[in-house]
Amino acid sequence: MLPIQPISIDTEAPKIILSAREQAAVERPPVAVPEKISEPSVLEADAPLLLIVEDNTELREFLASELSATYRILRATDGLAGWQITQIELPDIVITDVMMPRMDGYELTRLIKNNPDTDHIAVVMLTAKASHQSRIEGLREGADDYLAKPFHLDELHLRLRNLILHQQRLRDQYRQQLAQPELPSPINVVEDAFLHRVYNLLETNLSDSSLDVNWLADQVAMSRKTLYRKTHSLVQLAPNELIRQYRLRKAADLLQAGHSASETAHLVGFKTPSYFTTVFKEFYHKTPSEFAAGGLNKV
Repeated sequence: MLPIQPISIDTEAPKIILSAREQAAVERPPVAVPEKISEPSVLEADAPLLLIVEDNTELREFLASELSATYRILRATDGLAGWQITQIELPDIVITDVMMPRMDGYELTRLIKNNPDTDHIAVVMLTAKASHQSRIEGLREGADDYLAKPFHLDELHLRLRNLILHQQRLRDQYRQQLAQPELPSPINVVEDAFLHRVYNLLETNLSDSSLDVNWLADQVAMSRKTLYRKTHSLVQLAPNELIRQYRLRKAADLLQAGHSASETAHLVGFKTPSYFTTVFKEFYHKTPSEFAAGGLNKV
């Protein structure tokens, strides 16, 4: 409690005498805030989707504010809400605290990394539990990165950017496996377990011209919406386009093996050789006959 009494404007306030050390502290210039890391400008619809799971309101909103210039932001107040949002929205990255009510960050990470719908999502643990054992536990559950509080924003930006770049490199790699017939067949080299499962399904049923998104969604036990988001996250292709490109890549392999264009069209599920020729030329810029005659080096 401080005694307060009104004073007139003419009253001289008592002077405060500071020590030399205190005076230097008062006169010290403000600490420079490091500049934000320059990020490539992206359209809002194309920006990576980031989920922040944090029960501390101030920190959650601070992170959302700082990252919203680069990422589309989702928020969750605990691990259970974060898991529900993750299943629906399939964000590119989840930033999660460890100690939270209802479900902690370890359990959330375990669920994300052990579910085929969500196992491609990167997880960053952001927590005050900075001990070696805590880091080991988080990494054991599948976390892609671990950042201790207090943290530097420039470091967080860099770590997120590196995860996004890694995801993009994988997408480019998977799409090249489909688009470049000089590369090994995608089913033999793809690293992602979900894509490998999809390719196996397509490989087994490729001659069936009725294959569509509904069939594929049933086979992998996903809704159409979840399947779309999953395939787009992995290869930036809609499911129907993934089916079509896999047909064409298989067709290229068959043509190289000596099959005729009409036989290949049937084997990869096109109803007519003429339509197969049109689609193949749009994708590989050669007719099937030209492709078969020209070999790999001329594609």
